[in-house]
Amino acid sequence: MGPKLEQRPSVQADSESPNPEGVPDYLLQYGAIHSTEQQRAYEQDFETDYAEYRILHARVAAASQRFMDLGAEIKRVQQGTPEHKVLEEKIVQEYKKFRKRNPGYREEKRRCEYLHQKLSHIKGLILEFEEKNRGS
Repeated sequence: MGPKLEQRPSVQADSESPNPEGVPDYLLQYGAIHSTEQQRAYEQDFETDYAEYRILHARVAAASQRFMDLGAEIKRVQQGTPEHKVLEEKIVQEYKKFRKRNPGYREEKRRCEYLHQKLSHIKGLILEFEEKNRGS
């Protein structure tokens, strides 16, 4: 399919597990920024995770689009007709092929959603710091 993602066990193993209170790790790891050095470190972390996010997002979006297209196609056909039955079978077969070719899809989608939230959090902190220090 697309380029293989390099596995980063140290990041993936502990970064997606919420703590016992259910708070995502990045909320604990990335607090308010108090210095330009801290800002640079957050920006570097953002860029690293953003590269992975872009690859995952492209894969997830392509899969979603394919099934949305098939869903739209079947909606245009009257239910109960032979054409509708053919499309139903086509969707089932596409799904089976997809699952076989992409056994890690659910994990990729979950990781993509996690990274989206983490990146949004980091970006918000960076923007907040920049806004506070605009006049400095």
